[in-house]
Amino acid sequence: MIDRYSITKGMYNIFDHRIVAPNLRETALFYHEYYHHVQNISTVLGGERLNLITQFLAHTTNLAAGHEPLYAPFNRWYEEGLAQGFATPKLRQRLENLVFHQDEWLYLDKILYRKRVFREGECYDEHLATVKNKEKEALEPYLLRSENGETVGYPVGGFTITESGAYSLELWHSPDKRDPAIFKHLNEGNYQYLIVLERMYQLLGDFRLACLATFLLCDLAMIISTPSMGFLALYQTVQFLFKKGMDEEALLKWYYYAYETFSEEITQSVRLEVGVIQDIRRVKQGLNRHINNMFEWQLNPMEKGLMLRMDNRTEFIHRLLSGKQEDTDYLLKAFPLTLIETTDDGKVYYNSEEEFTNYELLNVTGQLFLGLCRNVRPLVENPDFIHLKKEDDTSFILELQTEGSNTDAYGLMLQSMGLSGKRFRVLEG
Repeated sequence: MIDRYSITKGMYNIFDHRIVAPNLRETALFYHEYYHHVQNISTVLGGERLNLITQFLAHTTNLAAGHEPLYAPFNRWYEEGLAQGFATPKLRQRLENLVFHQDEWLYLDKILYRKRVFREGECYDEHLATVKNKEKEALEPYLLRSENGETVGYPVGGFTITESGAYSLELWHSPDKRDPAIFKHLNEGNYQYLIVLERMYQLLGDFRLACLATFLLCDLAMIISTPSMGFLALYQTVQFLFKKGMDEEALLKWYYYAYETFSEEITQSVRLEVGVIQDIRRVKQGLNRHINNMFEWQLNPMEKGLMLRMDNRTEFIHRLLSGKQEDTDYLLKAFPLTLIETTDDGKVYYNSEEEFTNYELLNVTGQLFLGLCRNVRPLVENPDFIHLKKEDDTSFILELQTEGSNTDAYGLMLQSMGLSGKRFRVLEG
């Protein structure tokens, strides 16, 4: 049964154009967060995440224009419609579109998947099990470890691959933090950072090289196909080739050869994501200027990042691994962040007012998506969301609050989507 209602902390992290660090010399943490930015602008997962937000905006705008009152969360409205019937075929189509794109994203990201216990006959080998997803006609990988006498599998999807890659890059730049004892504390709350790294350490027996191997494996998995399928495609080679005694040069050679082996799949994936970008540009033409600018702000670096993956596969890798200031400066110039906060001196750096506005709009759109589609409660209880007037426990109105002619990012998005003045009835589970 697909979970269409839970919200985790990780789901609020939409697009990493913002970094908070003690100072600009804290390079390890900086690289971790900056690499998430790289992932968002140059991988299958990044393109599909933006597509999810695009579909939410388009279909919610259509719902607001054609239905009164609205029911939230939209996912429950859809499931009640399946059980009791929809008011109109058009309503069914709009809600189906919203749910379909969410389900696709959750399949890719697997952030809500849970660990599970496997019996011996269910495992591919002692380190890997796969579960068949009949609907997708695909295998879903789980990395295995022994816990309390049981064989426990942890899911490997987009969330695990992104965090494993970023955390291993952080550790690559943090020699003092590399300690194999960390694996003793692996659990359901932190496995996304550690489960792939633990397997690489088992194969290589060297923590530093395990960090490099994890980073390279996860980076490549995200551009071959979906993260889980990319991981599976690479895993057999990794199992066979990664041995104790390998050095840094051998691991980098593996990355280059693996890239060549899967170059056709990578080219196809990049072309598919470029097609997604073209679709997003088509969809957003029906939306207003603010939304158009917000998407272009994300689409332009995404086009550039995807093409760089195809044209110069080593560009990100060498510069992210080197730790040299000139490489960091190059990356920040080529793929700039919108917002950098340094807590040591309390300073905030940003490129322009327009970019900062786009950053805010994109991220509040993510929060509106979670609240209206999945779970209304966090939106209702959010003190920064000042546009909600609660009528009673089961209904509220979205009313645009302004100061003169100005409003905040939430207000601008509500106005842009035609939600201002709309009454919602809350559907409880």
